[in-house]
This record gives sequence, structure tokens and C-alpha cells, in this order.
Amino acid sequence: MSSGDNLKNSMRIKISAVNVLKKILILFSFFAGAKNLQAQENIKIGNLLEIYNQDSLKVYLNSVGRIVNEKKAKFVRIGKRDPVFMNVVSNFIDYDLKGNVIFKGTMSNNYLNGSAVYFHNSGKISEEGNYKDDVRVGVWKYYYPDGKLSKVLEFENGIMTIKEAYSKKGAVEVIDGNGKTFLFVSYFRQVIPYEASGTVKNGKMNGKWRLHSSETNRDITTETFENGLFIKGEDVSYVNGSQSYNDYPRIVLNRFYPNEAVDFSHGEDALSDKNSIKLWEYKGALGPGNIYKLLLASINGKYKFPLADQWVIMGFKINENDSISHINISSSIHDETFNKYLYHIFAKSSGWKSAEVNDKKIATDVIFSLIVKEKKIVLPAFLIDYRMQKLQKTWEFALPEIPAYDSNPE
Repeated sequence: MSSGDNLKNSMRIKISAVNVLKKILILFSFFAGAKNLQAQENIKIGNLLEIYNQDSLKVYLNSVGRIVNEKKAKFVRIGKRDPVFMNVVSNFIDYDLKGNVIFKGTMSNNYLNGSAVYFHNSGKISEEGNYKDDVRVGVWKYYYPDGKLSKVLEFENGIMTIKEAYSKKGAVEVIDGNGKTFLFVSYFRQVIPYEASGTVKNGKMNGKWRLHSSETNRDITTETFENGLFIKGEDVSYVNGSQSYNDYPRIVLNRFYPNEAVDFSHGEDALSDKNSIKLWEYKGALGPGNIYKLLLASINGKYKFPLADQWVIMGFKINENDSISHINISSSIHDETFNKYLYHIFAKSSGWKSAEVNDKKIATDVIFSLIVKEKKIVLPAFLIDYRMQKLQKTWEFALPEIPAYDSNPE
């Protein structure tokens, strides 16, 4: 073998050794640089969310089902973390902030399924029935706080039929689907429900129905139905008189429940509406949209390790001095390499600006999620485009996938 061949072989060996060393250094940097990354079996992100015993989840939620600070929460959900969906799995319980059970349900394949029970603060049952893929099905029974039966409703294909209704004193209002009654109704993420009242015939709305706001103590609209079909309506909420319409009914016998619409995609400390608030920023933009742009730019085509399906929770604190700290990254399948990679994305980032209340800078805890699905990173759609919000709780309905990473790029 000539001296030239020996030199070439020597160079190949050195290049190979350098490449191996680079990979070792990359892996070493993942683990050595994340000293502040807590063990993912037990993390706490401010007073927003806690993961303990590897897969147990405790999250504080407001009156519309979004993650907030414990002090601003209306209820807390405790259950097992789903490994692949942005949700809990199997049996779970919702509590009020005094520790009273307010809801028991079962989540499977990202949907409410099976029997479910709602409770009054007294511990007595307020509602009971069954879900199928997030939709109420079959017979549901509703009770007054003293335990007396209030209503019996039946749901089929999302359509409600009123079977029975009783007053607080036990007087019959509707029997065999006929009579007069009222129901609380509300639209998606509407906190205070309206009162809808009218005549029921064969379980369906019939004749005149009235929609009333207890908050303003004013009627909103009156509508005419025939065997459940909308005929016409008259909006009486206008200051200068009423306005007729016949395009679609405003009175719909549905009610929003935050327990049915919990949003695990993101959350932050809730600030008081009574104060002058300036929200936190990243790269000059309000809200989380730019953070997902940061993730896309940092991962797409750059992360070279295998990715399996998982739910990743990311949280940190934006400090008064515009820095971030308390970075926590948690993979539902304990993907430590991906955890460390995401940690470094945030640790190296800059361009943060803290929130302000009454012109005073404050620290804010924030939380975000992403899903890895079939080697693609899926981001919550409404964080990218608020106009894409849908009435379903599951953001995948709004936007199926945003490919940010492919483990086999061409």
C-alpha cells in the first residue's frame, strides 16, 4: 500500500472519529445542559398544572375549561395522562376548589364515553347519563339540589327530546313529552346561561318560545316552532324596537359545560379584569403564536432522532426582567432526548417581554402543548389562526395536521 493510500485511510478514520465525537457531544449537551429540567415523573408548572407519579395529571381550569392559575380556577381535573392524545384517559374526577366532587366521567380515545355523573355542591347528583364520542346519548336525568327529579331528557344524534319536567315542589310540567317548561341554554363557552321557556309537544318545541337573560333581566327573542321546526323569530333586544327574522333559530336546546370542553393546549396565569393589563410578548407579538413558529423553525429538518407518538407539555416562567426560567418539558412517553432538545430551544431563546399590571412588570407562568402523531408534529390550530376555532373541544377537528418534522426527509 502506498504512502498516499495510507494517508487517505488515516484521513477517513479521523473524519469518522470526528463525526462520532460530534454525535456524542450533541447527546452530552442535551443531558449536561439541562440542569434545571426537573424529572418528568413529577413536575409542576406554576399553579397551573402538575404531573406526579409518572402519569397522573392535576390541572386547574376556569369556567370555560381553559387552564388558569389555581386562584382564578373554577374546578380542578385529576386523572391519568393520555400517552398520545392531549387529554386524560380512563376514569377521571373534577373537583371544585373546596374539594367537592362535581363531575365523574370516563375518557377513551380522546372522547367522553360511557356513564357520567354531575353533582351539586351538597354531594347530591345533579345530572346523570351517558356519552358517546363527546355527545350525550340516551336518557339523561336532572335533579334539583334537594334530590327531587327536575327533568328527563332523551338525546339521539345530538337532538334533545323533552320527556318529563317537574317544578321544585314536584308539580308536573311535562309528562309523556307534552306540557310547558323552561331549560337553561347557552352557546359555546358562554358562562352564564339563558332561560328558554315554552310549550312542548311530543317532546319537541312547539308554539311560542321565549329566550330570557337573567343577567340583564330582559327578554332577548321570541320564536315560533311547529313540531320542533323553526318558523320565525322576533329579536326584542333592540333599543329602537324589535326585528323579525326567519333564517335560523336563536333558541337552541343545548347547554355549554366546561367539563365537556376542557382545553389542554395552553394556559397561563389569569390576571384580574379590574386592572390595566399589558400581556406578555415574544418577538414583538402577543400570545402564543410566535412560540409555535419558534418550535417549527427549530425542529423542522433539524431534529435527527426518531420520534414516536406522544403528548408533550412545555411550561416556563416569563420573569419581570424579560428572561424566562423554571423551564419544564414533559413527554407522555418519557422521551428524554426530545425533552432535552425542546428544553434547549427555550433556554437559548430571547425576545421575551413580561406582562404588566398597572404599568408594573409581573412574572407570568405559561404552558403549551404539542402532539407527535405519525412522525409529524401537530400544533393546536387556533393558536396559529384564531379564525379557525370550531365548536368541538378537540383542536384536531379545526386543523388536522401541520407537518413540522419528518423522520425520513427526502
